[in-house]
Amino acid sequence: MWLPDTGVQRGNVKSIKGDISTFMFPSYEGGYHSSEEELAKIAPKIPVIPIPYNDIKPIHALIEADSPSTPEGWGNYKIGPSNGEIELNVKTNDTLALCRNIIGVIDGAVEPDRYVLVGVHRDAWIHGAVDPVSGMSTILEISRAFGEQLKTGWRPRRTIIFASWDAEEPGIMGSYEFAEDFMTGLKHKAVAYINMDSAAGGTQMIRMKSTPNLISLLYDAAKKTDSPKAPYKTMYDFWIGTEKEYNDIDYHLPPVQL
Repeated sequence: MWLPDTGVQRGNVKSIKGDISTFMFPSYEGGYHSSEEELAKIAPKIPVIPIPYNDIKPIHALIEADSPSTPEGWGNYKIGPSNGEIELNVKTNDTLALCRNIIGVIDGAVEPDRYVLVGVHRDAWIHGAVDPVSGMSTILEISRAFGEQLKTGWRPRRTIIFASWDAEEPGIMGSYEFAEDFMTGLKHKAVAYINMDSAAGGTQMIRMKSTPNLISLLYDAAKKTDSPKAPYKTMYDFWIGTEKEYNDIDYHLPPVQL
């Protein structure tokens, strides 16, 4: 992703995932939450704010002026120390907000106690066209198609759980609290989780991430899916062909990130 020098990549640096006011326990409205005094003990002590590259230039100039050398492997990028002083003012609002996960379930016909989860968060820092709307719209269409199949009497072999997670951007809260709440059942019954976050971000290439035991499944599905891009016949052909076209790499198998 390329941004102008005024662009900001939002995110969070919270080391504790989920709702820190219910650490190790699921978060429920009306349930126990840590007091402000207790939260102060585990909340980050160093103020952090994302800033664009344009604003970092004068700070980097201070560092370059005083930095004695560049660490090996860092090119010409100097990291200090510096005698310069910078004042950073961060204003935050510490408030509790209500977050809701939306869950849909289709009971399996043969193995109802085996779960296949398909999920994506629906919150975004700004408009979220790619992250997460591309994935959320995909799940909505999949669930609609499955709903039409249910009307014909069809049922999946295993139970399918569709999940729309809330509050992912501030700290992966929705999915994390769900896992804390249903940890025992998920450990024993969950077969696979398919994450649909940022499902589409262009039409030039395919990028896949998977645990090793599902890689062959990705290959099989790609070989059975027609490609809308000529001259490739299947999505598998498109996948391996574009790697050679754009990266000049002739893979025997398409690459999958772990």
